[in-house]
Amino acid sequence: MLLVGDRTGQRALLLITLAVSICLVIVARSNVPHWKDNYSLFGQAVAVTEHNHVMEHNYGIVLYQRGEMEKAEKYFRMSIASKPEQHGSHTNLGVILAERRQYDEAIKHFLLSLQYNSTNVNAHLNLAQVYQIIGRIPEARRHFGIAAELDPTKAPRRTKGPDNRTSAP
Repeated sequence: MLLVGDRTGQRALLLITLAVSICLVIVARSNVPHWKDNYSLFGQAVAVTEHNHVMEHNYGIVLYQRGEMEKAEKYFRMSIASKPEQHGSHTNLGVILAERRQYDEAIKHFLLSLQYNSTNVNAHLNLAQVYQIIGRIPEARRHFGIAAELDPTKAPRRTKGPDNRTSAP
């Protein structure tokens, strides 16, 4: 127990505090390379953890943004394997598949995303776009409409056609 005015105890406490601070600085400096950007941060997180659906999902997003589609797909699939109801990973995997024109599998993942989260606006929009591409116009309109109800700011804009009538996307 330290007494007020006990110089020996105060010096010991100061030395202990200084030693702990130095150790914390050393540990923090050794982790700085892992914190420099999202690629490094999430890459390190998935390297040192197993079945971490959040980190796998986040790393998939970073890989997608870097144009590393095969790796992004792998991490979205890992996220889904870790937590099947991870709706965001289903949506993002669907985007990759749609970009590859693998429409049937993309539709499957957009629908799974909506099964787990029926208010996922991006899943509705992406599903509507795929339906539109493959000519399933009634389904496309339905999902564009749901997306517009959920978030009018993300809904596709209606345009005036050559006959000056408003047309849906």
